[in-house]
Amino acid sequence: MTPQVTKERQKVELRISKKALFFNVSIVLLVLVSIVLYVIFSKHGEIFLHSFKTIKYSWILLALGLLGIYLGAEVVSLQVACRVGQQKLSFQELISISLIGQFYGIITPMATGAQPAQLYYFTRLGAQVGKSAFVLLSKFIAFQVVLTTIAATFLIVRWDFFFTQYGKLMWVALPAFGVHIAVVLALIVIALSTSVAEKIAFFFINFYCFVRRAKNRAKLQTAAQKQIENFSTSSRMLKQNWVGFAEMSAITVVQLIAFYLIPTAVLLAFHAHPGDIVTMTGAAAVVIMLQTAMPLPAGAGAAEGGFAGFFALFLGDSTTLVAALLVWRVITMLIPLLGAIPFLFYIEVQAARR
Repeated sequence: MTPQVTKERQKVELRISKKALFFNVSIVLLVLVSIVLYVIFSKHGEIFLHSFKTIKYSWILLALGLLGIYLGAEVVSLQVACRVGQQKLSFQELISISLIGQFYGIITPMATGAQPAQLYYFTRLGAQVGKSAFVLLSKFIAFQVVLTTIAATFLIVRWDFFFTQYGKLMWVALPAFGVHIAVVLALIVIALSTSVAEKIAFFFINFYCFVRRAKNRAKLQTAAQKQIENFSTSSRMLKQNWVGFAEMSAITVVQLIAFYLIPTAVLLAFHAHPGDIVTMTGAAAVVIMLQTAMPLPAGAGAAEGGFAGFFALFLGDSTTLVAALLVWRVITMLIPLLGAIPFLFYIEVQAARR
């Protein structure tokens, strides 16, 4: 293995320590356990347990099927990115890298650990750091652009409904949407001019160092230059491979729509009376925006609050709503988290054989 690969792996390992993993996983599990204990030991415990006795399992199976589409699309999108980046992985390795991304995306704030972990495991399989970084960056660009575009579309189409029904809750959601808009605008600026992007980045770094009295300004500026150059290089390569980028974008549309439909299936399992499919899918898109903007593992707090706030309208009983929330979190968070663990061991076994 080359020194360059070893160095990159060490950086990733330092960012994702065992102590941090334990702490973040504990937060994720604590959220689920707290929900269950709170309801069971409250005066509504019997209603909560009864709601599971009358559940429609056909809708739960549909929700699981939608999760399967979401995860399957993740694998196919990574496969396209690998083809564009001329990176060869077996089908089992593609699945492993994809689920590892889900695992670290869930247990780190704002999913910031997903790509570093995937890059680390790419190198564990003997892949070149440069090509692996391009694969992950190109996939990230496609995902972020599609995520923001879909959310913006739903907000525009259902603008009056959302502000009429949810009022102040929308003013909480809009800043989260602004975060995603800012990321896309940053990608556009980097693609058009690295010098302008560097000036903007340096402005915020200088401001940060002034406010915090930080002394690592040069280090932060160097890191920012490196990241901007990586994104710029990926953008130029994607322009030359626009067909591959279009494929990743189309796959991501299917992936996100499937994920956004899961809350509707879960609510129907609890005998809800949902609105039209556009409204329900749009509400789910807003909830996911809130979740991904929360700087806690799995968007803890924001996801639960968003789900309760946006879907209470379609399921009047608050206790049954909590039951639906719990099932939604198990399907979208716990199942991918636990399902990725065997593939973590698989990658280690494959890496040891190389």
